[in-house]
Amino acid sequence: MSESLQAVMAAQELDARGRLLVDVLTLWDQVGIAYSLLHGYEDFPYRIDSDVDCVVSSEMTPTQLKELFSTHRDRLQAEVVQWLSDGAWMVILRTLGADGKPHFLPLHVARQYELAKHSLYTAAEILASRRRYRGFWTPAPEIAFAALLTRRIVKGRLDPQDQRRLEALHRQAPDACPKELTKFCSVDDARFLSRAAQTGNWEQVSRELPHLRKRLLRRLRRQRPLAWTSNLMGAAARRVRKWFCRDRGLSVAFLGTDGSGKSSAAQAVAESLAPVFSGYERRTFPPGLRRKGPRGTNSTPHAAPLRSYLHSIFRALAYWLPYSTLAYPITVGRRLRRNGLVIHDRHLVDALVDPRRYRYGGPRWLLKAIWSVAPQPDLVILLDVPPEVAQARKQEVPFAETARQRDAYRALVASIPQGHVVDAAQELQDVVADVTDILLQHLEKRTARRWRKEGQV
Repeated sequence: MSESLQAVMAAQELDARGRLLVDVLTLWDQVGIAYSLLHGYEDFPYRIDSDVDCVVSSEMTPTQLKELFSTHRDRLQAEVVQWLSDGAWMVILRTLGADGKPHFLPLHVARQYELAKHSLYTAAEILASRRRYRGFWTPAPEIAFAALLTRRIVKGRLDPQDQRRLEALHRQAPDACPKELTKFCSVDDARFLSRAAQTGNWEQVSRELPHLRKRLLRRLRRQRPLAWTSNLMGAAARRVRKWFCRDRGLSVAFLGTDGSGKSSAAQAVAESLAPVFSGYERRTFPPGLRRKGPRGTNSTPHAAPLRSYLHSIFRALAYWLPYSTLAYPITVGRRLRRNGLVIHDRHLVDALVDPRRYRYGGPRWLLKAIWSVAPQPDLVILLDVPPEVAQARKQEVPFAETARQRDAYRALVASIPQGHVVDAAQELQDVVADVTDILLQHLEKRTARRWRKEGQV
C-alpha cells in the first residue's frame, strides 16, 4: 500500500464499502493490474454513492479477474455475489460491516471508455497519463474533463456539481482541456465549452445542450464508424443472449399464512438488497388484467363462493397457464434479464395450499401440472409462524384453517428443492437478516457454479 493511501485510511474511520474499495485497489496495485478510476472518485473512499467505474489494461481477461477475486476472498473478506458481462464487467462484492450487516461494493470494470456505443478512449490512452489521487489511480485532468463533459452532453443534463467538477479540472490543465475536447468536438465548440469552465458561466451551455449533443454524436460517428458499428453489433448480440439467460436477476416467492409478515419482510429485503440489483418488482397472484402492482389486503379471503368445477378448469387453463408460461418472458423474464429482483408475495403455488382464496373449485392435480411446467422462482421462502402468532396478527380465517395452512405450507416447501423455511415469529429485522442471508448465499453459489461451468476458476 502506498504511503498516501495509508494516510487516507488513518485519517478517518472508513465504513465497510470504503475499506473494501481500498483493499481491492491495493490488491490490484500489488499484483500489477494497471487501472484508473473514471469519475465520481472525489469523495473516495469515505463516500461511495454509486458504482465504482474504472478501466483496466486491455491485457486483463475476465478469467484473470475472476481468479483474483476467488484466490483472495479471505484477504478481502468479501464474496462476489453478482458477475455480469455486458461489454464491461459488473462485479458486486459483499462484505460484512462492523454492525454484522452485509455491505455491497459495485465495481464496473471496462477495458475502454465507451459512451453511447462510441469508444472515446482505449485503456492504453487513459492509463498512459494516469496519476495518483488520495492513493488511487485517476485519469489526467484533461481526460477526466473531456470524458465528464462529453458524458453530460450526451445525457443532456449538466448539474451544478458537474459544473463545479469541470471547473476544478479545467483549473488543473487550462491549456490541455480545450485541446483534448477537439478530439470529439469542433474547435468552436471546444472553445465555447472551455470558456464556460473557465468563467463558471454555464447558462448558455445548458441552453445549447441538445445542439451540442447532436453535433457531438455526428462527429463521433464520422470519426470512428467501424468502432461504432462494432459496438452496436456487440450490444445487439448481448441483448439476444439475455433472452436465454435466467441467471442474471433473481425471482423469489414468499409463502406463508395470513399474519406471517410477507409484505413487510419482502419490502425490507428488497430495500436491503438494492445495491445488488438494477431494481425490484413485486408481483401477486392471480395477476390483475387491468391493474399493476400488488393488490390491497383482502380481509375476508374465504367469503366469496367457489367457482364451478368447469369454470375453475377453464380459468386455470385459459388464464393461469398462459400467464405462467407464455407471458413469462415479457413479465418476470424481462425484469430478470435486466438484473432485477422479482418478489412474489403471492404465487401460483399458494393455490395448492389455499385454493379457496382464489375461488378455485377444480382438481388439485391441474394446479400441480401447471406448476410443474411453468418457470419456477429461483427461491421459495416460507415465513413460518405458529398459528397462535399468526392469529394474534391477523384473524382473516379461523384458527383451524390457519393451523391447516401452516402444516400444508411446511409440507409443500419440504418438497421443493429451492425451498427454505424462515422463523417469522422473531423480530422483523431478524427475519429480514435470515432471508437476506439465504438470497446472498444463493447468489454466491450461482456465481461460483457459473465460473466452474465456464472453466475459468
